[in-house]
Amino acid sequence: TVQCSRPPTSLPCEAMAPKRGTKRQAEAASPVAKKPKVDPAIAGVNEAIEQAADLPESCRKMLLASVTSALGAPSDERHEVQVAVVAMIGQVVEAMQAKLQEAVDAQGASVGGVEVRRTDLQVALAVVGEGLTAAMDDFDTKKKTLAQAAEAALWAKGVLQEKQEAQRMGDVAMVQAKESKAALDKGIEVDL
Repeated sequence: TVQCSRPPTSLPCEAMAPKRGTKRQAEAASPVAKKPKVDPAIAGVNEAIEQAADLPESCRKMLLASVTSALGAPSDERHEVQVAVVAMIGQVVEAMQAKLQEAVDAQGASVGGVEVRRTDLQVALAVVGEGLTAAMDDFDTKKKTLAQAAEAALWAKGVLQEKQEAQRMGDVAMVQAKESKAALDKGIEVDL
């Protein structure tokens, strides 16, 4: 805590102004370095150089360091060294372009293979669809035939029950006729 020499009736020490020589000094703010503006065409060349995987690191650094000065100068005012750097950059960019074209061609071939496979699958789907349609038609026909057969079986069962009832009634009549005949035969035998 800070010792205050003022009487207790006055303001607390914390509220008082600081003594001389203790002013805060403004901290020297370090200026933020601005990135230099880069021409978009040169930025594209820099990106191509950075992506060149087969380029040794020392060559990459040399080309990146000299891109702006070599490509920034008009072509008719370039020094021999700048012309040589532009030629090297051209080789790197052409090599990158060739690799990218190979990748595009490979992807194109892959897409072509996928398209062929897609066509084959569509043909197979059409064949399966036709087979499914034929199977559904066959199923419907057999279902109708089964319904007709079930109806015929039900009718035949009804006819069978009627015939069985008629048979039972005929059997009862036959039993009565046999009993009557037996009684007559007995009566004839006894009387004659």
